[in-house]
Amino acid sequence: MIDDMEKVEKKTKDEIIAEIVHGYDWDADDLLSVVSFETQINTEYSAIDVINRIKVLGKYRKLTEKKTLNVADYLDEYLLNYCFWEGDKVVDKSNSQLVKDKQKAELQCGIGEKIDVNSLSEEDLITIMAEYYKTSNVDFVKKVLTDSEEDPEYSAVGTCNCIKKYLRYLELTTGEKSAPSAFLKSQGYTQEDIDLLEQKRAIESEYYEGEQL
Repeated sequence: MIDDMEKVEKKTKDEIIAEIVHGYDWDADDLLSVVSFETQINTEYSAIDVINRIKVLGKYRKLTEKKTLNVADYLDEYLLNYCFWEGDKVVDKSNSQLVKDKQKAELQCGIGEKIDVNSLSEEDLITIMAEYYKTSNVDFVKKVLTDSEEDPEYSAVGTCNCIKKYLRYLELTTGEKSAPSAFLKSQGYTQEDIDLLEQKRAIESEYYEGEQL
């Protein structure tokens, strides 16, 4: 059931934060959409946001793992790995410069702003990643609700898992406790939406092979 929090409540704060960080470490659609628009500026997939995300992740890794993350190298490595996985042609390293050029164009047009991570603490970075995790998964519910019932592309189980992990994070860091259905209503979803999400989750749970919270 969508409001069953028993399993996720067994997860520790460190476990939940690790999963939020993992979720923050992007999805391919955002990055490839930035690249695929080439010189066109598209605010839905912002190059500024892409680079800001890398900087946040890089500062977090530097603080927690003592590792250095270079923006250009990370972009190139990600694009190459993704294209290989898809079986597409290998993209060259000019893609990282393309994203940076688009960032510069967006800034000149007043779209977004670069983030300064130098003064941010580990707690600040986790808060930023958790907020992104919340927003992206709340928005993802829309994709699940409108997805094909016969051949779904998006996972209702995975989305419900993520919503529960975020609510567990809130409980562990602020003491705030909320049921997933109440939380989704606070984000603008109706009871009908929540019932449909639960219906899709229940159907998928019969064959879903991953963790089910």
